[in-house]
Amino acid sequence: MQVEDASGNWGPLATHRSLDPRYVWKLEADFEPVSDFAEEELATIGVPRPSSTITTKVMNVPVTVSWDGYWLDASIPTNRPNLGLRFINAADDAGENVYDASGSWNQYRFRKGSFMSRKGNVLTTGFKPTKVTVALVPNVHATFYTQPRLKGEPPKN
Repeated sequence: MQVEDASGNWGPLATHRSLDPRYVWKLEADFEPVSDFAEEELATIGVPRPSSTITTKVMNVPVTVSWDGYWLDASIPTNRPNLGLRFINAADDAGENVYDASGSWNQYRFRKGSFMSRKGNVLTTGFKPTKVTVALVPNVHATFYTQPRLKGEPPKN
């Protein structure tokens, strides 16, 4: 979520630093589904061999996947503001699913690594996926304006 106030302060929404409450705030956010994906939105893609990249189409949109042996990157073109790319899962040829992955993501890409698998109560690092499941989902951008006030302060006209 990106935020800014009428005085020119801006940045990602964070709890450690605030915008100036004397001004109107502009909040911009993107909303995407996180579950219950339609079958046509999902695709399982073979992970390329290390240090290589592949591109395939999901819902007629190119999805590029690269793997360096540790980090898995995927992206779609940024000219489709109504779509978002989501990481769903990674698995190996034995059918073992990734338990957890660190990384970063935004509307058009994700980067996942530090893969672990879980067998019973034991977590194992060094998991090497051979396929990744992604979803190409609708993205809705919204802009909100608000005038903050201190608790107990009367509304401003």
